[in-house]
Amino acid sequence: MNSFDICNMALMNLKISRTIQSFSENSTEAQMCNRVYDIAKKTVLSLFPWSFARYTAVLTVTEETSNKYDYVYEYPDDAIRIIGVSNSDEVGIRSDQFEIITLSTDSQYVRRIVCNIENSYADYIIDITEDSFSPAFCDALAWKISSMIGLSLGASGQDIQFAMQMFGIKLNDAQRIDMIEKNKDDKLIPGYIAARGGVRSGF
Repeated sequence: MNSFDICNMALMNLKISRTIQSFSENSTEAQMCNRVYDIAKKTVLSLFPWSFARYTAVLTVTEETSNKYDYVYEYPDDAIRIIGVSNSDEVGIRSDQFEIITLSTDSQYVRRIVCNIENSYADYIIDITEDSFSPAFCDALAWKISSMIGLSLGASGQDIQFAMQMFGIKLNDAQRIDMIEKNKDDKLIPGYIAARGGVRSGF
């Protein structure tokens, strides 16, 4: 399933029969989907430690300093949400003693991870392609998009409220399924193998 399949599901949720094949199409449906798709995807990815989007990688220390913590690390470019920071590359072993800060560097604002852990690893959610999404996640994301584009496409307030409610239901379903599947995988694959060396958990 690709981004257009998910957007067409969102349109179908709103009882719109027209479909899109490209975000550059000259249609209101394509323009609105293009406007909200990326933020909707990243928002839903950030709401849960999805097994298909979870990654562990070593952090790069900077020369910057912090008044509160010993180490300042670069924020991973592909990270949507930092789950934890630790001195281990094994998913699930983490310290909650870290903060995300914003610094001004060369007239630009950059995010940094600060903590007291030397040689830190980050456990985080990455921005992945749609072919890694679970079917239940795609369903939830489609309803999220429906709730965001409905007003611009002439949906009633009742339809938009319904889309918001369905998003909550589908999100809960997707989270529950992901937890069940992750528990099964954990029983089959030792954690130190599944997470070693920056390997995506769940693959």
